[in-house]
Amino acid sequence: MSEADQIVTRQTELGYPKVPPLYLVAGFFLPTFITWVYFVWLADAPPSRQQAAFGLGKGMQFLLLAFVLYGWMGGEIKRSLGRWREIRSSFWMAGLVSGLVIGGGIFAIYLWLMLPLGVMESVREVAKAKLAAYGGDSVLGLAAIGLFYALFHSGFEELYWRGFIYRGLSRSMADHWALILSSLGFMSHHVLVLGKFFGYGSVWTYVCSAGVAVGGIIWGVMFRKTESLWPTWLSHGLVDAALFFIGYHLVFVINA
Repeated sequence: MSEADQIVTRQTELGYPKVPPLYLVAGFFLPTFITWVYFVWLADAPPSRQQAAFGLGKGMQFLLLAFVLYGWMGGEIKRSLGRWREIRSSFWMAGLVSGLVIGGGIFAIYLWLMLPLGVMESVREVAKAKLAAYGGDSVLGLAAIGLFYALFHSGFEELYWRGFIYRGLSRSMADHWALILSSLGFMSHHVLVLGKFFGYGSVWTYVCSAGVAVGGIIWGVMFRKTESLWPTWLSHGLVDAALFFIGYHLVFVINA
């Protein structure tokens, strides 16, 4: 029996119930719908409407997550988060190293490939407009948004995509399919965001989106092996920090 099958068998033995398909389907598509509303449909709306749509959408995600955790997955996730003192140092190191390698690799591609090719020229203008709409048109404002995403939003996404969607799917299908499907779901709303920055006709939109899916697989495997969300949160947070550092370099350093 493979390690993944052993984990699924152990979940069954512990009596973890299956999450109803309706909630998994809703959870799978809700982030993409929310992103489409505030990032595409309301793209030309006043910033206050965009921010309100963003806040309402994240509230809906949080309520769905809380409902599912309370009804079907709370015990498992509570154990996963509550055992942080028991996590082996090698697992913490895996989160740290993977985050630094992925984040560093993204920055290297940006600096040594995308900038010289002129890919980021149009991205800079879109980034400036989006940052202005969300109060990030100063270094301090960008730092505040970046800290929120790196410290908190990354943890929410790990709890949502790995703790809820991936683990929920793994109770109803083979683990490798749950891993792939949850990673594609994690990627889907990023396609909309990247399409606004690069353009939907740009190959970079889909190359970067594929990179998001690979990141989802890496964090899913890490979650499966460590049975904890903390190392994946650390890794994801470092990657988000690298992305906001790219935003800082692109908007405030180049041609300053």
